[in-house]
Amino acid sequence: MSEMRRLSVDDVRDVSVFLAHGQRSPERYVGWLEEAQPDIEAQVSRIAERSAVVMEGENIAGYCGVEWADHSRTAWILPMGTDLDALFKSGLEMLPAQTRTIACAFEAGNRRLIAVCESHGMKQTNAELLMTVNDAAFRRSGRATAARRAELNILPYGEAFRERLEEIHPATAHFTISEMAACLDHRHYLFAVTLEQEVAGFCYATRDLAGTTGDITYVIVDGAFRRRGAATALARHVLGTLFEDGAEHVELNVKVDNAAAIALYRKLGFTEVKTVVAYKVARQEASRP
Repeated sequence: MSEMRRLSVDDVRDVSVFLAHGQRSPERYVGWLEEAQPDIEAQVSRIAERSAVVMEGENIAGYCGVEWADHSRTAWILPMGTDLDALFKSGLEMLPAQTRTIACAFEAGNRRLIAVCESHGMKQTNAELLMTVNDAAFRRSGRATAARRAELNILPYGEAFRERLEEIHPATAHFTISEMAACLDHRHYLFAVTLEQEVAGFCYATRDLAGTTGDITYVIVDGAFRRRGAATALARHVLGTLFEDGAEHVELNVKVDNAAAIALYRKLGFTEVKTVVAYKVARQEASRP
């Protein structure tokens, strides 16, 4: 007999084992949970507040986490295991008041989750490739952290760049320039690329709490400066920095129809891991539990 209940603080360790089943390490599953609080006690409480589990006896058979950023009106519901529809409904009950859009992301071809999403009025909005590279593959690609052209420069973020980066940064992006700048430290990186003394683009990247998994969130170059080597120089510099600081591999997501970006990342040693699809629906249009 299965039982649905909210997660307790004592359950968090057992859930981490459940989430890591079949994966290389538990750390691969906590990237979406870890950034809000460096304090482990606060992290555990936060996870418990945003999670539900399906129990079969004393064993966890299903899990649902709900994740959102404080500034964002989009919340992500992440069900897995058994009783997916019941777990999804538990996620709806945990949404914060600010949520306007409900989203769910998972590996392409997962018919069970597609059925759940569609039953709640959700539609696929995009598909992305999850790509990864390790230090050895990056070195084989011709590792170079310095810009190739004299007129290209890669510089750490400074307040003088803020206004220009805000012009370049898409208004629909999950994080604003101010939010990225506010969390810069030894695991969070924001670099600008200048071309002929003009700011042409930027890259935001992070490493997880263990420091071994890097993530490139954005590589954005103004359209007027594309095809001049800015994106390649920027990505090489950021990858070199992440590996020098201890990352063992770096991941990123890129839209499946962005052929130019995929070609760039392959040139830097990245390989495809899987295709991830996103389903979304306006909160008021989602079916209720």
